[in-house]
Amino acid sequence: MSNTYRYEFLISEGLEEEINGNYDEAIKKYSDAIISIPYKTCGYYYRSFCFIDQLNYKSAIDDLNIAILLNPKSYFFIIERGSAKLALKEYKSALSDFNEVIKLNPNNKDAYELRGITKENLNDFEGAIDDYGIAILLNPDDHYLFEKRALVKEMSGEFHGAEKDLSLAIKIHPFKADLYFKRSDIRGLKLEDYTGAINDLNRGLELDPNINPICEDLYFKEAFRIYKEQNKLLKKVATKRLSSTLDLNLS
Repeated sequence: MSNTYRYEFLISEGLEEEINGNYDEAIKKYSDAIISIPYKTCGYYYRSFCFIDQLNYKSAIDDLNIAILLNPKSYFFIIERGSAKLALKEYKSALSDFNEVIKLNPNNKDAYELRGITKENLNDFEGAIDDYGIAILLNPDDHYLFEKRALVKEMSGEFHGAEKDLSLAIKIHPFKADLYFKRSDIRGLKLEDYTGAINDLNRGLELDPNINPICEDLYFKEAFRIYKEQNKLLKKVATKRLSSTLDLNLS
């Protein structure tokens, strides 16, 4: 059996083991493939996925480092290494990888999204919002991108912008209950739009009536209910005071 055939055979067996969730066996197959032909990238690349699935990010990065040395222009390897670094909270190093991916492939939506997440963790909220915006332009039907940008806008105090992004996410995915709960938080707690907040909470509960009762959104629902009751009470008091004033003026 030639080395090339043996290599391809071992890679194929490794992929089968990996698909079945047998990561240790897959790693053995990929390792044997690497021993047979150490200058090919597939073995390192596929083995890195197994390490990532096992949360062994450092070993994954080691494999991806070798793959990148062998093929420095492959943005697939670089974006995976950046993702592993992101998981390890090595944000500055991850940012460098995502920058490189974008240089190699300026239309890579995932790179902008991952760089946005990285910038968010580095407290560069403006940069994160910009990157999520580019990712949205490249994939305008992804409601998660609007959710992510809404969260960053909320953290940076752009509450109206956050509400708008959640509304756009709802337009794309109108049957996702947690989108309504998130928008209700913005409307009720940040914008003091209590009617809108209650409507969102009611719609969210219609879509997901079995939601965990300790969810904070239900807490807010109760808070808004109390607010409404207080409003009714205040109106009654004001009406009584007005009636009393009129009676006094007429007497």
